[in-house]
Amino acid sequence: MRTPHEPGARPRHDAPSPQPAPELHETGAFPREARIRRRWEFDRIHRDGLRVRTPGFTVVAHKTLTGSRARFGCAVSRKVGKAVIRNRIRRMMKELFRRTAADLPPVDLVVVVRPEAARYAALGLDDIGQELLPALHTAARRVMTHKSRPRRGPGGRRR
Repeated sequence: MRTPHEPGARPRHDAPSPQPAPELHETGAFPREARIRRRWEFDRIHRDGLRVRTPGFTVVAHKTLTGSRARFGCAVSRKVGKAVIRNRIRRMMKELFRRTAADLPPVDLVVVVRPEAARYAALGLDDIGQELLPALHTAARRVMTHKSRPRRGPGGRRR
């Protein structure tokens, strides 16, 4: 009789033991629950969120409506550069978020890349992190301590 750990042995399909979901930085994965994907979510964050500006990026933060983890979205316009440059910057930002997601409170973060950030495509992950990581943490801290007030509608009246 073969044991379950021998090559060629069939795995046992008993009730699996519950295990906590791995953190983003442990697996390198970027699951759906950690991404901002819908247009209305981006619109809500841009409309109601708090902004932190750096020379190359604008970070917009808003308290999350779903889940208990930080979520990430990015917007890179064609003004930044050609597709290769934009995709490289996008990949570096995602990797930075993966590494720091466990340290962030449950907030939605959207990073808008400015044309000045095109230089980071050649510099690397450490250089983009020096500018972007403090902005992510500052935006998350501000949105968690910010008291929301009702928005004013047309004519200055509260909605």
